Amino acid sequence: MRNIGGVLAEAGCTFADVVRVRYFLPNRHDFPPCWPVLRRHFGESRPAGTILICDLIDTGMKIEIEVEARRPTG
Repeated sequence: MRNIGGVLAEAGCTFADVVRVRYFLPNRHDFPPCWPVLRRHFGESRPAGTILICDLIDTGMKIEIEVEARRPTG
């Protein structure tokens, strides 16, 4: 989440600007423990989300997160 926050900041966005998030996990049972962290970062924004169960390139990884954000205007 630190990496995502940094990239969003470079683009002039915050987690509140995220409109879509995709979670890639090798094991579906690893997702529920993520909820408290995700809620803390996304707060009330509640972006559209998809969870995909799949292999990841690095077998040591438990989750990969991809976000799309809309840059605020004005």
